[in-house]
Amino acid sequence: MYDVEIREVEQRPPAPQVVTWFKVYAGCLLAVYVLLCGVGLVMFANPDLFVDPGADFSSNRPADQFEARIMASIYFVMGGVFAFAYLLAFFFTSGKGAWIYNLVLICIGLTSCCCIPVCIPLLIFWIRDDCKNWFCQTAS
Repeated sequence: MYDVEIREVEQRPPAPQVVTWFKVYAGCLLAVYVLLCGVGLVMFANPDLFVDPGADFSSNRPADQFEARIMASIYFVMGGVFAFAYLLAFFFTSGKGAWIYNLVLICIGLTSCCCIPVCIPLLIFWIRDDCKNWFCQTAS
C-alpha cells in the first residue's frame, strides 16, 4: 500500500578527542565569563561594598561610587560579550568557519596566563589535519 523508500543515512565519522576537550574548555570559560557578568551586576547594584575611600593610584579598588559603577559596567559588558562568544561555540559544529571560529577562541585563551597550560596543547591538536578534516567533512 505504501511505498517506503529506505535511504542509507550517511554516518558522521567520530569526532577527534580534541573536539571534546575544546567543549570542556569553552564550557569552563563560559562559566567564568557568566560569573564576571554577575560580579558586574552585584557591583553595580551595591557599589558601596567595593568602594575604598582611602584608595590611591596604586590601589585596585575604586575610590568612589562613580568609579565602582564604571568598573561594574566594564565587567558586565565584557563578561557578557565573551560569554556570548563562548556560548556560540556550542552551536557552530561543522564547517571551515566553525573550525576557524573555535581556533580564535583558543587564541583568545592564550592571552591569559592561567589558560596557557590548557590552550597550548589544545592548539597543537586543533591545527592537526584530522581535526580540520572532521570539521570540513561534516559540513557537507
